[in-house]
Amino acid sequence: MKALKISLIAVFLVAFLCGGLVSAATVTLNSDQASVRAMVSDPEPNAGDSINVSIFFQNNYTESLQIDFIGLHFDWMPSEGFYGFNLSSTPVTVASGSDYFFPQPINVNIPSGVNGVQGYYVGVEGTVGASSDTFSINSASAEILVTGTGPTATPSSSTNPNDQSSNLLLLYVAVIVVVVMVLLLILVMVLRKKRKHPEKPAETSAQPSSEQKPSEQDFSI
Repeated sequence: MKALKISLIAVFLVAFLCGGLVSAATVTLNSDQASVRAMVSDPEPNAGDSINVSIFFQNNYTESLQIDFIGLHFDWMPSEGFYGFNLSSTPVTVASGSDYFFPQPINVNIPSGVNGVQGYYVGVEGTVGASSDTFSINSASAEILVTGTGPTATPSSSTNPNDQSSNLLLLYVAVIVVVVMVLLLILVMVLRKKRKHPEKPAETSAQPSSEQKPSEQDFSI
């Protein structure tokens, strides 16, 4: 009889524990029940820069939501990689019908080898109300444009050969114009020099006068 009581107690204990484990579930929240948004400080940063990402969470669910983890995922990260805050020791509780703006933005360092369009989204995990049910929600995907020297995620812009031909043509025209102007300047200088030195008129020889006075002579009587 004593052994039967012990067995029954063990059965009830196992049933209680299993019931507690089964009762915990993951609640799937749609965008109408909860939403999270990210706002980046610079949507077109350079590779190697640091950007700040502010997070805004809105709870339209019928119960309060307790946020335990929040993080950002960018395309250059591993598929399951997130960068953010572990709030499990000091969770943030957002009441039903309320919103919460995280006072501390997430600082993200962009690797030097990143380039081109990079997608990102916010992931949030936590618990529902006072229960042990968990929830998780992701924001809509957004993009930033990173300028750098690494492999680009979009086709790089190539130089148009027609633009190069146009530039060479303009250069040739400019050289020709300069040469013509120099030749015209030299021609003007030569013409001016000739005008300053006209030809000398031919010299006329002096003709003697037809009437000459007789030389005076002294006579003694």
